[in-house]
Amino acid sequence: CWVDRGEAREQRLAVWRLREEKESLEAVRRLVSKIRLKISAAKREKDETEREQVQLLDEEISKRLELEKILAMEERRLEEQQHSVKETEDEFRRAKQTLSTRVAQAQAV
Repeated sequence: CWVDRGEAREQRLAVWRLREEKESLEAVRRLVSKIRLKISAAKREKDETEREQVQLLDEEISKRLELEKILAMEERRLEEQQHSVKETEDEFRRAKQTLSTRVAQAQAV
């Protein structure tokens, strides 16, 4: 009879330990689950931040390309104006030379 009581007590203790271990494992599982959720949220936030940074860089690159295009157009326009000014200066020199020649011819007569 004592052996049965002792055995029953050991079984109850074993069941109690198993329950405690089960509860402990469940607590660990819940903790692992929470950690996984936090990791997933952090990854999503990181991905979103990276996407935003890429978008901002794309916008910056687009702006710079547009500015470079505008700059190239302005440089071409400036070159054309400089060429036009040079042509006008050349025409002025030729006209001045022609005028000087005519004045000299008129004075020689």
